[in-house]
Amino acid sequence: MKSSLALLIAASIAFTISAIPAQAHSGATVIKWFVCVIPPEDSGLPFVLFTDVAAHEVDTPSGNSILQCHFDIPKGFNPAHTLHHESFLCSTFLGLTTNSRAITTKGGKVLLTCQVKRRS
Repeated sequence: MKSSLALLIAASIAFTISAIPAQAHSGATVIKWFVCVIPPEDSGLPFVLFTDVAAHEVDTPSGNSILQCHFDIPKGFNPAHTLHHESFLCSTFLGLTTNSRAITTKGGKVLLTCQVKRRS
């Protein structure tokens, strides 16, 4: 648990430092090209995955956020069947959330999605 928390903090710092925001037409901020990390307990794989190519986050002026990261699983490590993980701690640029899910496919991909929704 301690190693997961340390990894989460390191990942938060890494993609906070290296992100490049862009203003979208709707007033939302689109952030791309940051390092995104998924630990083994959230992907179901025996190792940490990183990506900085297929990662983006959209933050709205109302305080809502969605983060998506696409990872490629190294050859030979694909799971035998699709794995689903939900409700784990995830860090976005607007804060932490447990509104999260990861889908790890036998086709060699992992999709991480995390949402922050402002409470009304």
